[in-house]
Amino acid sequence: MSYLVTARERFESLKIPHGYYGNAFSFSAVVSKAGHVGIYPLTYALELVKKAKKQVNEEYFRSLADLMVIKGRPIISFSWNFAISNIAHVGFDKVDFGWGEPKYGGVAKAHSFVSYIVPCKSNKGEKGILVPISLPPRAIERFEDSMYKIITSKVVKGLKKVAKI
Repeated sequence: MSYLVTARERFESLKIPHGYYGNAFSFSAVVSKAGHVGIYPLTYALELVKKAKKQVNEEYFRSLADLMVIKGRPIISFSWNFAISNIAHVGFDKVDFGWGEPKYGGVAKAHSFVSYIVPCKSNKGEKGILVPISLPPRAIERFEDSMYKIITSKVVKGLKKVAKI
């Protein structure tokens, strides 16, 4: 599993110019047996994501930039890999083209190899987050049940309401 870590807000000392629209992210990876992700609780996968994010620091970004100058940009393989990127801070949910703020500012279609964490609004204007994913039909029901158990458990506090789709 790979997690895309942005350098923009996280490392001000890298001095990425305000308004720079080029890439400023790195992949961070953790390894797990596929069976573990499938049989352990979802919290196992979430801990892997936290570990991937934590291991990327400023030195990691500087080293990666040096490596890319020397070796060139690496080819990213999505075979047997799943990537997650948090784009909630980008501001797509605040863009106004003249007809008001959008209710959703994320990807149009979920992909089987990457998910994006995006902000969204309910019909009542309540703010939340959405993580579109694409799963094989056999996995959808199990995933829904697992997610519902997690978000309705005492482990997750502060939720006003949860809707099972």
